[in-house]
Amino acid sequence: MELPANAPPIILWLTFLSFCMGKEKTSLNAILPIMEMPYHSFETFKMALGWKIVSLEGVDAQCYCLGGSLFGFAMYIGYVPEKEVGVVILANQGDFDLSVLGEEILCMMNLSQ
Repeated sequence: MELPANAPPIILWLTFLSFCMGKEKTSLNAILPIMEMPYHSFETFKMALGWKIVSLEGVDAQCYCLGGSLFGFAMYIGYVPEKEVGVVILANQGDFDLSVLGEEILCMMNLSQ
């Protein structure tokens, strides 16, 4: 799937999420297992190539997530491959940590299945 150069940011993030969940078939699909492979463990989470891997309360699968803020804007992307659910959150309030909201939404989506 080729996106137009002027596609809105949310479309780009949703397409990226779809790719990470294996829904978009491209020549890059072979690298998905490499991207999700943990290479360092911390006390409460693991790190993969760009992904923070966490365990969510009430969800018996790994959650891959990424979040941050820059210049007053914040974002969070997270997905649980085994459950085939994911979420993208964009906000124009950079002082707010969206990871708490994103993880709560993922927990609710997983519990509703």
